Amino acid sequence: MATTGKNYPAVTSGPPRPSLILQPGLLLPGMERYHVPGLGAALIEIEAGDRVTVRNLEGGQPCELVAFDAAGKADPGILGTRSNSDAAGLKALLVDGDGSLQAFRAGLARRKLELGRVEAVRFFDGATAAGTEESFTVTRPGTLVVAAPGAAMAIDSHDTSTPLAVMIKRATIRPAGKSDLPDPLADPLLDLRVKSKTAESFFVKAGDYIQIIDVDGRQCTDFQCFSARKLDKGRDLALDVTATRSLMG
Repeated sequence: MATTGKNYPAVTSGPPRPSLILQPGLLLPGMERYHVPGLGAALIEIEAGDRVTVRNLEGGQPCELVAFDAAGKADPGILGTRSNSDAAGLKALLVDGDGSLQAFRAGLARRKLELGRVEAVRFFDGATAAGTEESFTVTRPGTLVVAAPGAAMAIDSHDTSTPLAVMIKRATIRPAGKSDLPDPLADPLLDLRVKSKTAESFFVKAGDYIQIIDVDGRQCTDFQCFSARKLDKGRDLALDVTATRSLMG
């Protein structure tokens, strides 16, 4: 049955209009984005002149910043401000013993950074609106610790910890191929770099962990693994990624 009348949508001639991009995924040269999960922390290398912006993505999430100079001494002056906290939130995260902070602890140890008596710049609170930002300009090179502290949510409240986004606008744009690699999840047994448009193979044992890092960004990766015992029998059956993800949730 044909439908006509005012309720029928108007038809516009010509090609369809492109959909609106609400949040561009591409970053301008010199811009870097870091994700700090709720109840998590991150280490970021900073240089003089860099602009650091912390965004409260969902609102109500406190943030603590601790800046260390090249000698490993905590100094909020690196961010052009003064401390207003004893970094109790960050210290509580480390004392809690959450396994997700293992790489963060290892990064602190490699840089010989001590948090025992440091002071932090704390901002945002439970009343902070979503999307609120705070910015700082780096005065000297060093290492920045960004923490999203909090406590376990009570069953009768809505104060769960939420992520923070950290945007770094570099004063000096780093050349392509010179990106600093993030800290490994553990002491590596093999450090293998796969050049673009190539493939590499390596042998792993049961219990080994594999960490794949997108060095310069926006590089898709095809990963396949095979059972060594089955290969010895001539059965080259690769890991079924779709089925594995479905079964493991």
